[in-house]
Amino acid sequence: LAERKDYTGAERHYGRAAAIAEATLGSEHPLTALLLSNRAEVILLQGRAQEARDLYQHALGLLRPALGSKHHWVAETLRGLGLSHAALGHGQTAEALLLESAQVREAAGGPRHPALGKVLTGMDVVDAIAGVQTCAKPNGMRDVPVKPVIIESIRVVTPKTQ
Repeated sequence: LAERKDYTGAERHYGRAAAIAEATLGSEHPLTALLLSNRAEVILLQGRAQEARDLYQHALGLLRPALGSKHHWVAETLRGLGLSHAALGHGQTAEALLLESAQVREAAGGPRHPALGKVLTGMDVVDAIAGVQTCAKPNGMRDVPVKPVIIESIRVVTPKTQ
């Protein structure tokens, strides 16, 4: 539903899934928290940043004790929380949360995790990749290119330490 931009429908389904998870797994289970975070994402996409922020904060409060501070679900929830603060005009808070998200992602996936890369040149290539048609897969993966995207070359540049 989110891929079709039916955010209201996606919000309803995430809310129902979170309620089922809470009833069967408990209110503090990590999966319940992840579903709350996913619901916050579609709420944010609808422009309801304050509501999304509150839900992300609640999900983060459940995820950290359950999974620790260095889990990729924590990183994603920090990212969403940062984006919701940015939408509310809280620039410094947003920047701190997004930086923390990147640090958690690096701790969870290593410094060469693709989400941590920075494009120095060739942003036109990145924009072209971002524009390809995507779909959802039955295994739950979203935004998967319909036709494979092949990157023929890449160069990793290690920044100089000061």
